[in-house]
Amino acid sequence: MGTFWQDVKIGLRMLWKVPGYTLIAALALALGIGVNTAIFSVADAFLYEAVSFPHLNRLALLFETLPQQGLTRNGVAPAVFEGWKQQNHSFREIAAYEWDTVNLSGNGLPQQAWGFQVTPNFFGVLGVHPALGRGFAPSEAVPGHNEVVVLSYRLWQQRYGGDPAILGKTIWIDSKSTTVIGVMPKDFDYPVPAQLWLPLAMTDKEKQSRANHSLYLVGLLRHGTTVEQANAEFTMIQQRLAARYPQTDKGWGVRVVEMRSHTNSDLTRQYTLLLLAAVGFVLLIACANVANLQFARAARRQREMALRTALGAGRWRLIRQLLTESVLVSLVGAGMGLLLAWWSIRLILAYMPPTVARYITGWSKIGLDSRAFLFALAIAVAAGLLAGLVPAIESLRPDMNETLKEGGRGGTTGRARQRLRSIFVVAEIALSLVLLVGAGLLVKGFRSLLNDTGNFHPKTLLTMRIDLPKKRYGNESERANFYQQALRRLATMPGARLAALATNIPDGNSSFLASFSIKDRPIRPGEYPLAFWQVVSPSFFRALHIPLIKGRLFTRSDGPNAPPVAIISQSLAARYFPGRDPIGRQIKFGDLKYHAGWAMIVGIVADVKYQWTDRQIIPALYEIYSQAARSSTFLMVRTSSNPDSLVATARARIAGIDPDLPVYDAQPLSRVISDSMVGLGYVAVMMAVLGVIALVLASVGVYGVMSFSVAERTHEIGIRLALGARPGEVLGLIVRRGLLLAGMHWPSACRWLWRSRGCWLAWYSA
Repeated sequence: MGTFWQDVKIGLRMLWKVPGYTLIAALALALGIGVNTAIFSVADAFLYEAVSFPHLNRLALLFETLPQQGLTRNGVAPAVFEGWKQQNHSFREIAAYEWDTVNLSGNGLPQQAWGFQVTPNFFGVLGVHPALGRGFAPSEAVPGHNEVVVLSYRLWQQRYGGDPAILGKTIWIDSKSTTVIGVMPKDFDYPVPAQLWLPLAMTDKEKQSRANHSLYLVGLLRHGTTVEQANAEFTMIQQRLAARYPQTDKGWGVRVVEMRSHTNSDLTRQYTLLLLAAVGFVLLIACANVANLQFARAARRQREMALRTALGAGRWRLIRQLLTESVLVSLVGAGMGLLLAWWSIRLILAYMPPTVARYITGWSKIGLDSRAFLFALAIAVAAGLLAGLVPAIESLRPDMNETLKEGGRGGTTGRARQRLRSIFVVAEIALSLVLLVGAGLLVKGFRSLLNDTGNFHPKTLLTMRIDLPKKRYGNESERANFYQQALRRLATMPGARLAALATNIPDGNSSFLASFSIKDRPIRPGEYPLAFWQVVSPSFFRALHIPLIKGRLFTRSDGPNAPPVAIISQSLAARYFPGRDPIGRQIKFGDLKYHAGWAMIVGIVADVKYQWTDRQIIPALYEIYSQAARSSTFLMVRTSSNPDSLVATARARIAGIDPDLPVYDAQPLSRVISDSMVGLGYVAVMMAVLGVIALVLASVGVYGVMSFSVAERTHEIGIRLALGARPGEVLGLIVRRGLLLAGMHWPSACRWLWRSRGCWLAWYSA
């Protein structure tokens, strides 16, 4: 230990003598360590610390999959959930939850709240209990006995002022009196963005549904059971169910994943891993830069190293001293890097729209904590060793006789060391090129995705959402009557050109994928037709500029008493009616309680890509709201000016119909689309910034090598000039050397890009 502290003291003294070298090397490493620490904090929050429960290592998520449709994390049908519970031995308990956006009224202005219906064992499976009151009893998961609610801490504080006597009080949820029985702890908001929880009360008929895949499951594994074992068991269970119910279950699979690393979407994981790889490149470039500085400094210390060796210093002793100096520089860089990481994290958090952040599990946990500090310390030591090891070994190969001669040129270096410095520079430029090209592809892909939505003219389309309470709007005629009044009032606003409604809009967060049937066309076992179910107004296609391909659009005559009609997308017609005319055929969705029955196809419209993340167009089936009105929908107003200027008027028009009904997420469609792509935009911008940082570091590396090379060749340059060489020829000699270094990276970089073309093309064509 005494020798170690002696190395540290000598190292600090030697670094103090060369402040220029110390500062430049520390700054280079600070850039690499800073961006790595910042992205580590993001990755840690998203991939590993997004949720924190007592038995997190035993919690797993369960999904149904439909590989032929590209669905890998789909919801589970209630009947399948019941079958899994009865037959499994891997889980101690399995809980279910279902999204349920609700309206809060009374106690101030009406408010929309993000709610979830959960099974009574939901909180117990997660190992979390209310901070106030209790959770749900099994008797409360019965229709008619489920008028109880558990509030989130945030909602309790914001809407009810943290009232300590909130337990037992009645609040109005969807115009229905509901008793508050509990308040969850401050840091509990699972599933994000939950604000309250209600009992999942299903009728016997709903429990038998095998077509409505709306439940999401979380289970507590038994002690000693692994996720792999659970996956194997559930695969067998699903095969048995598919054999028993071939018409509905054949083709469906199962996927069990650990909760810790799969709380966020697969796309978020890909974003995060891509950024981790990018910042790793930046750190490698910084290490190569510092290694080149070490080479240059080692060349000037050859006499010192030779003298130490002559005086009896062992090889390992000298290497340890040089590595100690390198690690000390890296630790200084880590200190500056932490400041850079803190600033970077503040930027990341500041520019994320709140409407998007609320859906990202772990977003609130991004920050510099003890784990980030330890990570920065670890990569600082690793970077110091990596940057200093090769220069330290190479510096201990001097010709002692030549170096110790009086007047010997100890500053010259051999070709091997020059090649090493050149290799480091070539590697820097190659890595920076990879980052820049990758960033360019991402930026181009992002701009292409935005341009693809131009046909909708999103900047002049105001969108907003409403959810009709089931108690006041319990049947289709009541809902249809409300929508008719709302469309009439919105269309007559000053500055409004037309009004429309739909259950989903492009890149909205409300897509509904369900099975459907075609009359007189039996479904073969294993075939499971799926489509986006859209309930729209006749003006919807005009509002989004969706062209009619064949047949007709909806009209006002398609009322509740008229024969049910439907419109299908071009891809649905091509896939399920190949070579035939679908006009006049009958179609309907599976056992959905909102559906009016068989509907006649009256038209075919162009395809719409409703989610930019979809790799292929998903077929869509449209019905008119007067025949299949749903409780949750988007309202749209095509404007002749800035849509934001009409938000207040639109809210007032809706309040004139129902003052207790909140209107939320009122914003132009352009903002909806940009918010949905904000993750890709973040990654593209950060990749571009990292590419620029890498290019700057690589440029500094080229300058350092060339500067030192010219200094070494001063004697040679003088002789060349004395023998008659022109200054331009000498300059050309040096420039050609620099261009050679800058150009040597192209073959290796191009090979790497070609091998990884599938990854980049996937990002570009997403």
